[in-house]
Amino acid sequence: MLKVTSILISFLFAAQGIAMSSAPLPTFKIPNSGTHHFKAYVDNEMALHLNSNPSTGFTWQYKIEEPKPKCLRISGQKFLKSNSDEGQNAKPGAAGKQEYIVKFECAGRYKMNFTYSRSWEKNTPPLNETVVEVEVSAD
Repeated sequence: MLKVTSILISFLFAAQGIAMSSAPLPTFKIPNSGTHHFKAYVDNEMALHLNSNPSTGFTWQYKIEEPKPKCLRISGQKFLKSNSDEGQNAKPGAAGKQEYIVKFECAGRYKMNFTYSRSWEKNTPPLNETVVEVEVSAD
């Protein structure tokens, strides 16, 4: 009976680990301008979504401000098709969202500046600018 119980407990822990790893990330839709404040916890990931249409040549660029830029990690970024195109062939030139997966490895306050511009237009101000400020706590 003890062996069966320990196998069952092991199975439950394994199932719980699988369920936890497949949970969706908290996602924040960031407007194209202004300053936006969020709270997060150390070692948790979050997804930031910004409206984007790379077929126009515009792309989002980011800059991480001090004091602890090494504690903020962008673990992934990709373009997501618009909701109307899910499960279908995307229309050429359709807008969507630029997704950034962010992880904070230390407690503190972080500031990310996002600019939406064309890389070859050096003397032109960005079309959009937005700031994301995150307060990260250990618990």
